[in-house]
Amino acid sequence: MAAIALIALLTGCGPSAGESSADTEADAASVASSEETPEAEASEDDGFCTATDGLGEALLIIKDQSADPSVGAEAVSTAKTILTEVPAPADIAEPWEFLTGAMGVFEEAFASADGGAPQLDDEEGFATLVLLPGGVEAVGVHLQQECGADLGLTAPVIDDVCAVVDPASLGSVFESVPAGTSQRWGGATVECQWEAGDSHVGAIVGSVTMVSDEILQGAAPASEVQMDGYTIDVHQGTLGMFRFSTQGSTAAAVIGEWAVMASVRSGDAAADESKAIALAGMLADALP
Repeated sequence: MAAIALIALLTGCGPSAGESSADTEADAASVASSEETPEAEASEDDGFCTATDGLGEALLIIKDQSADPSVGAEAVSTAKTILTEVPAPADIAEPWEFLTGAMGVFEEAFASADGGAPQLDDEEGFATLVLLPGGVEAVGVHLQQECGADLGLTAPVIDDVCAVVDPASLGSVFESVPAGTSQRWGGATVECQWEAGDSHVGAIVGSVTMVSDEILQGAAPASEVQMDGYTIDVHQGTLGMFRFSTQGSTAAAVIGEWAVMASVRSGDAAADESKAIALAGMLADALP
């Protein structure tokens, strides 16, 4: 998730005719005060990075789930302490909050396991495991960008998939277009879904591995559409992360290192395929 640093460039000039020395001194003091701001901001940034030292590594251990139970329990304790004590940066407040709660779930699981591997087989545990990779990557990418952490994570090519879809293009699916719901998954993959009644639209942009292997799982397309420089594979039914319906249509394409997928279920089976193809093309055009 790209972070944007705002740098103020201050320029000064000599006093004009009629300007008093007191005015000049006041202006100089104001400029000096303003010039101290970047240093203060840098100090705050340094404080955040110091306070979160070790968080990224701990989260990767937890995400991997193959570590020795004692190592995993220690990683959970470290992550929970940092996530609880350090205020969440505004642009990752949601995944930060999720991970804070997730560490509590893991902590209880480790306590119940009595030194063994934790079991998260209830509904809350399953949901935590499903959403964990996306939360870890969102926070981890932020730590890489802001603090130079070396975690080997890749930022999504598009942070907000909902924002790249023109609501007007969904007007033929919904009588009143609902707000899109965004979800970050692992593998630098982001999904947006729009749903109202039985109508549904899904848009995914992410890694080729996630789309081709995890979602499509090698399924052969029902048909193909040749575009300018890439091919759109068309599948029957609406497919997405942890969702499948025999109704509707799904269009997916690989463009370079990334993949896009669009699914449409409007109740008009004859039109769903063309709508899914058009939406997949829109996602492809949004890639940098």
